[in-house]
Amino acid sequence: MTMKIWKLFVLFIGFAFSAHAQELNLDAFLDKANLATAEYTKTFKNLTAEELRTLDYFRKDDSLEDSRKIRSIFVVYQSPKNNLIAEYRNIVEFNGKKVERSDDDIADFFGKLSKAGSSDEEVARLRKEGNRFDGKSHSYGMTLLQAFFLNRYFRPSFEFRVAGKEQIEGRDAIIIEYNQIAACARIKANATDEEKKKEPYGITFDTELPSSFRPTNPRLQGKIWLDAETARLWRNEFTVSIQPAFLSKPAVSANFFYEYQSSEFGILLPKKFSMIGYRFSGKSEKDMTKSKAFTKTYEYSKFSKPESEIKGTRTGN
Repeated sequence: MTMKIWKLFVLFIGFAFSAHAQELNLDAFLDKANLATAEYTKTFKNLTAEELRTLDYFRKDDSLEDSRKIRSIFVVYQSPKNNLIAEYRNIVEFNGKKVERSDDDIADFFGKLSKAGSSDEEVARLRKEGNRFDGKSHSYGMTLLQAFFLNRYFRPSFEFRVAGKEQIEGRDAIIIEYNQIAACARIKANATDEEKKKEPYGITFDTELPSSFRPTNPRLQGKIWLDAETARLWRNEFTVSIQPAFLSKPAVSANFFYEYQSSEFGILLPKKFSMIGYRFSGKSEKDMTKSKAFTKTYEYSKFSKPESEIKGTRTGN
């Protein structure tokens, strides 16, 4: 009797979810989610939080080669010249050692930044400043965009399906799986010079691999958790796979995990970002090897508005 009741309960839950999935206009919901990501980009500026980055690098035998912990005052920087949005990190601690720059040094940095001749130069200086303790690998700009593949330019290259429902911070979230089914020139992994010249814009996922793996023919696959009411992004987990001509099936080159948190600013803000990058070697499927190259984790406190103009030294907390 108990088993029969349990089976009926499982059938009821399955029917309820199926009915909900049918009621949801997926394309319209994805349109709403895309608007939510645009609102994130519009609102995510002149905000600050404490950031802890943990960077681990591995040898080819998977043993740990180097481990770095970097604490920073993280600022979403908005250029006074052209409204450019970028990441600025005032690094205050490296592996337990205080490395905070003096106020004069910070003022000097922003003085030079204001004289940058182009947006590219401005971003390059911000990137160099924020990555100076990163070691052998650099990542930048992960916080600035959300789920780019929801944009109408990218969507034709993907298929989507409703996969479930979950609660996050007491709110219902719709889980949607996505799979890239066609090549997209703006999604690149270790692109060749020819590919970069042909399409200079888009998203790039690079890892350690020899030139024999190019062109890499990248594909994304993952799932997102979208707020059932607002369609804002709570979570995004995905893999990047490559399939050079000599491989008979794709190989995962990177894993990404993005988590967001509620805020007082009308958007969900970064909470914890993680990634795993892999290295490859070989010239054929028979002699190809793959190993973990690095893991990176970015953790954020609650975001706030700074008390005064952003100089990278103090927040409103």
